[in-house]
Amino acid sequence: MKAELLLADGDLFQVGGSLSAAATTYVKRQADQGLFEGLKTGEFCYVLNSRQMGKSSLRVRTMQRLQEEGVACGVVDLTKIGSQHIAPDQWYAGIARSLVSSFNLTEQVNLRSWWRDRDHFSPIQRLSEFIEEVLLTEITGDIVIFLDEIDSVLGLNFSVSDFFALIRDCYNQRADKPKYQRLTFCLLGVTTPTDLVRDKKRTPFNVGRAIQLKGFCLEEAQPLIQGLMHQVNRPEAVLEAVLAWTGGQPFLTQKLCQLIVKSANSISRGLEVEAIAQIVHTQIIKNWESQDEPEHLRTIRDRLTSNPRRASRLLGLYQQILIQGSIPVDNSPHQVKLRLSGLVVEHQGMLKVYNRIYESVFNQSWVDRTLRQCKQAHHHLLIIKDDLGQRKYILDAPVYLIGRSPECDIRISSPYVSRHHATLVEFVNAENTYQYHITDGSLEGKPSANGMLINGYKTQCHQLQDEDSISLGPQVEIIYRRTLGLSLEESESTLDNQTVSNEFDDEEEEKETKLD
Repeated sequence: MKAELLLADGDLFQVGGSLSAAATTYVKRQADQGLFEGLKTGEFCYVLNSRQMGKSSLRVRTMQRLQEEGVACGVVDLTKIGSQHIAPDQWYAGIARSLVSSFNLTEQVNLRSWWRDRDHFSPIQRLSEFIEEVLLTEITGDIVIFLDEIDSVLGLNFSVSDFFALIRDCYNQRADKPKYQRLTFCLLGVTTPTDLVRDKKRTPFNVGRAIQLKGFCLEEAQPLIQGLMHQVNRPEAVLEAVLAWTGGQPFLTQKLCQLIVKSANSISRGLEVEAIAQIVHTQIIKNWESQDEPEHLRTIRDRLTSNPRRASRLLGLYQQILIQGSIPVDNSPHQVKLRLSGLVVEHQGMLKVYNRIYESVFNQSWVDRTLRQCKQAHHHLLIIKDDLGQRKYILDAPVYLIGRSPECDIRISSPYVSRHHATLVEFVNAENTYQYHITDGSLEGKPSANGMLINGYKTQCHQLQDEDSISLGPQVEIIYRRTLGLSLEESESTLDNQTVSNEFDDEEEEKETKLD
């Protein structure tokens, strides 16, 4: 084994996952001090950024610093609770269980019996009572709860607007109940505050301080030199060449440093730039889809392309940046989603490609090829027949409200349909393609008056499959179609011919509605 692979304390450059609190290759950034000071003074904070930017490592380091100051810290990893095929009661109980475990309260409370004794309360009421009666009673000092992977709530088939309202309420309670001044939350994930509360009638989640997590600059990245100094003659020059390729992106920077240390070829003095370029081209860019381990570039690709219709818009926007070099930041929804992919970054009011590696991998040729593929991808449509006749809805938004109310995204004309009768929620499946759940009732969980039939069977929730029949009442029929391998125009043409002859009266007027 090469001695140069090991640092003095036995650490390796770590690619992926959270760096331990003792890792000598951890790079401190402005966000480290900002998050620590904010939580220490009781501010609610959130770190919402693209994947593999070091959020979890930042959490581990910040927790250690706070615990050294006497602050009780607990973490809830929401991915471990689950997001598919889970009921609201299970989800909220999972959060309480995580808190019991993280704060070592198993001897103080029997959560199973405590939760069961309050089954006459809603899940959110039980969690609220748990925080006040157990957490704030058993722990007498300051408390910080880290909610990691917060974006996993977007895959739930029920609304969690009440959950974020509870977090906001914990902040508002400080005015009336001083003990809440000891409680602080930190949210981490790949989303925006706006996306967390999908109910348009609820107040957006606007409590807290945003912590900006940026890439490494040369001055901040000096700890990485320790891992390079035994392998290269001029580690400072090598690090500078590394950052010229990665732009300081944490995952890529750690990975490239690791590749350098493991390289069998020495880097000659004065040839650092050429040597690093060779490693980047042969071990990262060339055949990147097959050698992207741990996965990073494929994650970016999948975030861009999982929704074909949205992908066309995101790739069109990205193409502008490739051609022009940068575009002004306007914080439009598509700009925000493109930034959350990690592919682009804001710099001095402009959006630009994050680094040279991304620009080489996701080049114009890749964009052209992917746009062609998007035209031959899945498309999701609802064909509806009600008192207004027949019409189609092309689905590409994360949430749709269906009902009689003018507030609904998909409005149904029938006296038998409730104002907020059903909810469609998008999620990404194991194959990295998106599907839709349909749930009876509103986002708040209020059921419809007459219920919902899927393929003739009454149900509360269903993962939609191609050709599913949805009935929301007499004379209201909905067919869901998920087409594959056809362009959008071909999909619509096929559906026109099929559904008009088989499902609906061809004398009905057909209308087409496209939703953004």
